[in-house]
Amino acid sequence: MKFMPVVIGVLLAWVMVICTQTALAEDVIERTVAISDVTQLQIEGDGSLVLRIGEAPQLKMTAAKSQLDKIKVDAKGNTLRIRKNNRWGWFSENSNIAYDVTLTQLQWLEVSGGMSVDVLSAVTADNFELKVNGGSTINFAELTVKNKVHFKLNGGCEFNVAQLTAKELDVKGNGASDITVAGRVRKQILKFNGASDYKAYALESHVADVHNSGASDVKLWVKEKLDLHLNGAGAVYYYGNPEVYSQISGVSDVVRQGDVPPK
Repeated sequence: MKFMPVVIGVLLAWVMVICTQTALAEDVIERTVAISDVTQLQIEGDGSLVLRIGEAPQLKMTAAKSQLDKIKVDAKGNTLRIRKNNRWGWFSENSNIAYDVTLTQLQWLEVSGGMSVDVLSAVTADNFELKVNGGSTINFAELTVKNKVHFKLNGGCEFNVAQLTAKELDVKGNGASDITVAGRVRKQILKFNGASDYKAYALESHVADVHNSGASDVKLWVKEKLDLHLNGAGAVYYYGNPEVYSQISGVSDVVRQGDVPPK
């Protein structure tokens, strides 16, 4: 019977797939790495990261042993760096590595690639900077900054801050990021190139300076003064009754939504 070899071949392939999947599942391990007391973190790749603030610095990585063996962890100055030995490898396979990092404090974070990042602890700093390159998803539970906070977003990331308190917020967005921020700042400076969506109706501010080139939508709450520099086909929607100064080129829209945003 001619079809018997085909059937046998299919069955053997199916058995091999099951065995391979089982071997991979059994190969998943957790590795703990001793790290120095740093305040900055730079991470590249995909996978997921849970970041906490605690008393003892620590890094835990969970994945297949073959994947963990390709990860390089070191410190340069005050920066903990986590990356792959062969960086081109990020584009050839899905690493699915789970990172759990505890630092005593965090002042600077850079994420490159397609990471899923959850900062679960409240972060407090004099100044803070976040850099995102690529299509990562970043979530902050609470961020309190005495002076200035910088968000530099390049690519198509999704970025959320549930509660931000700072004197000044500076956001630079290049690409098509989705940004949601709530809390309170004195001033926000926004510069967008591309087609981002900035949703900050729940971020109370007194002064805002908006530079929007492209097709980004900017939604904010401003009480005293709003400076607009618009070039392209974007839009600014705002709550509050500020003095508005505008320089508009193109077909940008400016729409006042009301006095106070709904809760």
